[in-house]
Amino acid sequence: MENQLNKKFITLIILCWLYSESVFAETIVLHKCWTPIVKNAYGDKIKNFKEYSKYKKKTFTGAKFQDYIIKVNIENSKIESQLLYESDDPFITSSMGNYSRYEITEKDEYLFLGKKVNTPNKGRMIAVDVDKKKAGTWTGDIKNFKFTVNCKMYKSSNSILKSILKKIN
Repeated sequence: MENQLNKKFITLIILCWLYSESVFAETIVLHKCWTPIVKNAYGDKIKNFKEYSKYKKKTFTGAKFQDYIIKVNIENSKIESQLLYESDDPFITSSMGNYSRYEITEKDEYLFLGKKVNTPNKGRMIAVDVDKKKAGTWTGDIKNFKFTVNCKMYKSSNSILKSILKKIN
């Protein structure tokens, strides 16, 4: 009886730890982001990440499109967005791509607003809604703003934690 109580207590502690870690995470990562841009002369728009990936692979020669990520670093008050490409050039070892850094100016429970800090486009703004997994950028008046970027939430797998939970149950 006491052994079962210990197992349940440990399970409760681990679940509380998991919940608190996910709620108060210092870095939130959205990946496989895409935007419904027009892909051809007929006005057809991109409808998912797979189509966006194919479109990007066609438009950027010399490197393979990998991902479009948006990171919200709550601790450092930064939002970063980057298009990642993997180069075929053996002398280029790291990923490369378009990179933007924003400083968080306002934040709510799930919504983060940021202003671009590196040049060019220094006045550009970004809004990231981590609950709806959407983002959008604008310059100037906020009346022109729309959430145009759709993403997936990046979830890391913790195999040690999974093995502990299996042993408890």
